[in-house]
Amino acid sequence: MKTFFIIKIIIFIWMLFILYFSLEPQIKPTNNLYNLDKLVHFGAYFVSALLFTIAFSHIPRKNIALMFFSFGFCMEIAQLFIETRSFSVADLMANLAGILLAIYLYKAYLTHFFNNKS
Repeated sequence: MKTFFIIKIIIFIWMLFILYFSLEPQIKPTNNLYNLDKLVHFGAYFVSALLFTIAFSHIPRKNIALMFFSFGFCMEIAQLFIETRSFSVADLMANLAGILLAIYLYKAYLTHFFNNKS
């Protein structure tokens, strides 16, 4: 019980971290950093979705995916109002890939460890 409370606190802090760095004005990435940026998006949303899925396993996974995708979409919309930021479909796709992989791996973990009686 205490472990899940700690995970919920970590999720809250992690989401504040994502919110801050999503809305912070920044210098446009160079071509060398473009792919790294997508990897960061993938990783941030992977960790978010995985932690949230573990802590709130009673919430349907499709709802978790929709919630995190919506959060990422809102961050991209908000970036339209920040001078040095812009809306990016590629960022959304990286977010979505991280979310879906996290949910898939969680489901695979449950299937393997709880349905495999050998």
